[in-house]
Amino acid sequence: MVYADRYIEDETKIIYIISRLYGDAMNWAASLIENHDEYLLRYDSFKEKFKSVFGNSDSIFIANQKIRTIKQKRIGDIQNYILEFNRYADDSSWNESATMDVFLTGLQDQIANRILEMFPSPKSLL
Repeated sequence: MVYADRYIEDETKIIYIISRLYGDAMNWAASLIENHDEYLLRYDSFKEKFKSVFGNSDSIFIANQKIRTIKQKRIGDIQNYILEFNRYADDSSWNESATMDVFLTGLQDQIANRILEMFPSPKSLL
């Protein structure tokens, strides 16, 4: 799938991907070819079927674990932190409040403190 976007026709994209497969994935693709499966006609269908068979079935669990552990590495590295955090936050099962809390926890202390000064927490839950 490295250069699949270079090709225009769906069948060409699919052939390219299949040519890079091995093991169980190649056996799966071979069975599609033998059966003249409809997934071989449309790239989007092929890609979705491939993901359903070989994709990560526990992406929510992984996303939840990742957003717990992502940390801003340097003060000037906030953009990379935000991009990486959002990548996993979108797939997580956390509500907005919990996501915001863990986001602040991953920030460098100086930046997190500045944000909390600008947007203080409510004084009570009532």
